[in-house]
Order: sequence, then structure tokens, then C-alpha cells
Amino acid sequence: MAVQKMWMVRAETGGRLFDQFKEDGIVALGLPIGSIEKLTTRQEISALIHTHMPSWSTGKVSIWAGMLHRFQNEISVGDGVVTYNPASRRYAVGQIISDCEFNPILIPEDPLVRKVKWLGEVARDDLLVATKNSLGAISTLFKLPVEALEDVERALSGKQLAEKLVDVDEQASEEEEILKDIESKSIEFIKDRVNRLDWEEMQELVAGLLRAMGYKTRISPAGPINPKGTKTIYTISMLNIPICRTVSI
Repeated sequence: MAVQKMWMVRAETGGRLFDQFKEDGIVALGLPIGSIEKLTTRQEISALIHTHMPSWSTGKVSIWAGMLHRFQNEISVGDGVVTYNPASRRYAVGQIISDCEFNPILIPEDPLVRKVKWLGEVARDDLLVATKNSLGAISTLFKLPVEALEDVERALSGKQLAEKLVDVDEQASEEEEILKDIESKSIEFIKDRVNRLDWEEMQELVAGLLRAMGYKTRISPAGPINPKGTKTIYTISMLNIPICRTVSI
């Protein structure tokens, strides 16, 4: 198998559709918005999603519009495809053999379907650390980097994997760098979310943090004296004697 492009199509949360993908020779994706066969741009797909999902944020609509557009218009017959079963920690590897079809009967929640010729499976442990990191992205649909594509092909062919020839210390160092990168990004994403909180949400967050530290918290309703509310914190001492103090934020 030698392909120019390879795509990850997740088999829903927890890989619950993995067996059906394998048995039916398909991958599937979609939303309950009807056929998008005549829609050729992300903007058109976004408008349709917004009509059916008016409560969705602009960002969520944009993400799904991008995935549906790629599944219908960017994936090509002959492209490689992988899907993952987290229970067995194995990737099914195959090749796309049909155009996108609208089939709401086969998997109602994922009505966009492409037929696949499954070629085999690859154990996650047989892949390079960098490949595992690429395949670990949370997106439902994405294109694999060239290096990950080549590594999956090597594993599928049964050739000795490059990682087994790599020094153990070098491998551990690479894993450590990936973990540091994930931690750094996670911290920044948390900060982004905290900065977007309004007053009431921030108040709830502070109360929750204090509870995690062993305090009991109560948020009093906003009133004429303090429009932003007053937080009363009860600290339980070792003798179970409540020490009450009021903190205005």
C-alpha cells in the first residue's frame, strides 16, 4: 500500500462503531442535517448546520463544517484511511474505494459514508512516539502528516519499526518533550477559558477552588449593598469549630 494521503476517521466516542466500520467496509461521518451533496463550500455547509443547530457556537459550527467539507469534497478514492479501537489499542488501516454517499439508514447519526477496503490492523505499540502523538489528536477527522503515514505503512507491511532501533534514552526524551508540550498547551487553554468567564462564572470558579482546598463556601445573592454578591467562607478547624469570615470580591 503506497498512498499520497491518509486520513483518520474516528469511529465515534470510545470507538463504538469500530466493528461496524470493519464489518460493513465503510467509514462514516455526519450530522442530522440532511444531505450536503450539492454543497461545495464550507460557508454553505456552515449555513445549513446553523439552521439545524441554532444553539451551537460559531466555533463549533466552523469545526463541523470543515470536517464535513473534507469528508465529502477533499478525501479522494485511493486515499488511505485509519480508524481506532481504544479497547484493543489497534488501528484498522484501509483504502477509500468510493465517493461520498448519503445513507441515513446505515448509521443514522453518521449519514455520510465512504466505502473502504480494509487491508489490516496495526497495534498502537508498534508505532513511533511521534506517530502516536499525531494519531492522538481529538478531532473526528484529520489528515495524517507524511511521517505518520509512512510509519503506518511500515507497520502494516510488517517491517521492523524504526522506534525499535532508536536508543531508549532518546525515545524517553522524545516522550518527555511531547508531554511538556501538551502540558504547556493545556495551561494556556485553561487560561484562555478563565479569561472568558463573566463575573458570575468567575465567582463560581473561586468558590469551587476554595471547596477543593477544604473550605465550605456559600455565595449570597447579589443585593443593593453589594451588586456583585458577597462570598461567605466557613473554614472548619481541626476541632470542627467553624470560623466564619466574609470575603467580598
